[in-house]
Amino acid sequence: MSCFVDWRRLWLSCIPLPAASCGVLSCQCPPSVSLVVRLVISPECRNIKKLLANKGNATMVMTDYHELCSTLEKIVPTHVAVAYLGHGWDEYLNVKALEEIVVSPTLGSYPYALRDLLKAADQHDFVVYFQRDLHAKLFIGNEACLISSSNLSRNGFSGGLREAGVHLQDADAVQQARAVFETFKASSVTDREQQRTMVNELVEMWQQARRQGLLPNEDGDRPKGTILDWKPGEERVWLAWVDAEEEPILNEARIRQSLPEIGHHQPADYFELYTTLVEDDDVRKGDWLIVWVAKADGTPHLGRSLYWLRVDTLVRHGAVDCDESYTQLAATLPSSGRVTPPFEIENDAKAQRLIKQLLASRSYPELLWSEDRGPWRFKDAVEDNQRFLMDLQQAYLDEVARG
Repeated sequence: MSCFVDWRRLWLSCIPLPAASCGVLSCQCPPSVSLVVRLVISPECRNIKKLLANKGNATMVMTDYHELCSTLEKIVPTHVAVAYLGHGWDEYLNVKALEEIVVSPTLGSYPYALRDLLKAADQHDFVVYFQRDLHAKLFIGNEACLISSSNLSRNGFSGGLREAGVHLQDADAVQQARAVFETFKASSVTDREQQRTMVNELVEMWQQARRQGLLPNEDGDRPKGTILDWKPGEERVWLAWVDAEEEPILNEARIRQSLPEIGHHQPADYFELYTTLVEDDDVRKGDWLIVWVAKADGTPHLGRSLYWLRVDTLVRHGAVDCDESYTQLAATLPSSGRVTPPFEIENDAKAQRLIKQLLASRSYPELLWSEDRGPWRFKDAVEDNQRFLMDLQQAYLDEVARG
């Protein structure tokens, strides 16, 4: 048998060939398996054949993700072309060494990772190119390069998917890889405002695809983790109180007008979760609410659990309120699969306890309800909300350190 490398995806498979064909590239294969290279490439990249023509120690094929990851670290890429960017992408690159990166702002990329990339580019002065039809994975350093099936994500470099890569250390191969990289920059988008607009458009498409279970396997969605794994600046997270004594009254006619897909369902049965807020408040579709139950004095009810509410839709005048304050409806729509929240709270007793303790301390007054202040708005609580989340992260870290 022999292994072959398909250039476009670099998948390692097995095909029956005589054992005498062994020796084109080196890899850790059983004695009965030899290795040949099969290139399937687009016409404009014919010269890429030369990149894999090296023999001996200058070329190595890897399938173990530990080896792929350590090779990427040794290369110290200055130029990267990768189809999809995922959560934790900066764990695998030295952004201080990075000069240029080409990435595809399409559904396989985690949109909040793209936002993070643009911020890092502004901070570390490297250039970002958005190329929608990019599918290559090319990591080029000064003395070596990695051509791989791995996207720049935990799926790609931490064992999430079965990947393969070719490590090239020949000087000519590195130079040719740079020439190929330059072709990927053609017709790309470099204007920062246009890039931000593209990311914002991707956010809505990505959230809908995730809710419907339509994201590709390569998607770079964040893994399930604690608040210590959460990065501010991804989805917006708000603390939101609810009154344990009042159940929202839904405006069925307005909801059906806004969401005809409800069909014969009753709105209360159709939504996974819902709550009400003031019209024209600062909550947007895609935000996440940590919902907590308030007592009469505005502090949290210690015996009631916190839960996440994902804001999939906002319906103006979707609720009826006796004093006409909280008439906008924020709801979670039905999902085809589990959507990972920003961090775990529902099954994390430590997070539940710390959130309640911090709220009960009254150190964040704008997060608490008070009948003396009139209608409560998220937009009035922005500073306290941000400070609370940072303090929660630190309090959680302190408890973990204490064991």
